[in-house]
Amino acid sequence: MDFITQFTPEDRTIYSREQLTNTYLCDYVFTMNKIIVNILNTLVVILTAGVILFLSSLNAQAAEIPKTYTNDNFWSSPHDQPVTFERDSAGNFSGITVTGKVFTQKNITNSANIRLQRFAIDEAFFYISDRGIIVAPNNTRALSIYLNRQT
Repeated sequence: MDFITQFTPEDRTIYSREQLTNTYLCDYVFTMNKIIVNILNTLVVILTAGVILFLSSLNAQAAEIPKTYTNDNFWSSPHDQPVTFERDSAGNFSGITVTGKVFTQKNITNSANIRLQRFAIDEAFFYISDRGIIVAPNNTRALSIYLNRQT
């Protein structure tokens, strides 16, 4: 089919075949340019998303489990996953993490019969209670904080 038939009869009588060919080619090139621009925009979006995912995976890999957990880095570091988790007859827990760190969660006995447990891993430790997590330097201070918290 001849592309000239796409033009109106009036256009075909006013314009020469060469002018109509140029018009057709310009429209074709313009349409192709729009398609190419859309493809390029899509590629830019996909590449940008890929770069963002790649960079975020690098950041996730850069956040490594510390060599030694301390009270200063425990809350801001990634946490190692436990491999073993055992409970003894007194209700204390212990285990080992993927990287071989030993952790414990021991009951703190006290005269007020308050259920308080001390969680420790490496040099880091904190207390667990029915009133939330307590960060304290020792058992006595942890009990004091517990008693001053609202239920």
